[in-house]
Amino acid sequence: MLHDAFFKYQTKPRLSKHGDMYYEGKEYEAVLREKKPGQVSDELRKALGMETDGPPPWLVNMQRYGPPPSYPNLKIAGLNAPIPETASYGYHPGGWGKPPVDEFGRPLYGDVFGSRAPPPNNTRRRSTRSQRPAVQAQLGRRRKTRSLCRCHGSHGA
Repeated sequence: MLHDAFFKYQTKPRLSKHGDMYYEGKEYEAVLREKKPGQVSDELRKALGMETDGPPPWLVNMQRYGPPPSYPNLKIAGLNAPIPETASYGYHPGGWGKPPVDEFGRPLYGDVFGSRAPPPNNTRRRSTRSQRPAVQAQLGRRRKTRSLCRCHGSHGA
C-alpha cells in the first residue's frame, strides 16, 4: 500500500517559475491568473448585493480621490470611462455618483461622458508635394537662425 502511494498514485507538484524565490507557505497562496483588476465576478456581486449593471460600492470614493495609481490604464465606468446607457448619475439606489469633473465641466480622469470619438486608423497625415517645399523652407530658416556651439550646445555662436 505504501508502495502504491509513492509510485503508482504520485503526481508532480506545481513548480515555481524560474527565478522565483521559495518561502514558507508559498504553495498555499491564491493563484490570480484568471482574475483581472476591474472585473467583478458574479460571486463578489452577489456577496456585495450589487445589481447586474449597477456601480461598484467603491466608485464614489474613486470619484472623490481618483483612480488607483497602480493601474493607470484601467478603465472604470463612471470614473474614466462612460457608464452603461441604461444607467444614470446620482446618489439614488443604483445611481453612479457624480461624474468627476473640474469647475469648467471637463472630465478629470478620462472620457467619462463617452463624448470623444475614437482616433482614426490612419492618424499620420501625408504631406503632398506642394506642401514639402514650404516645410523645407521653414526648416532651413530655423537651421540658419539657430546655430549652436559644438562644445556645449547652449550658447549661440
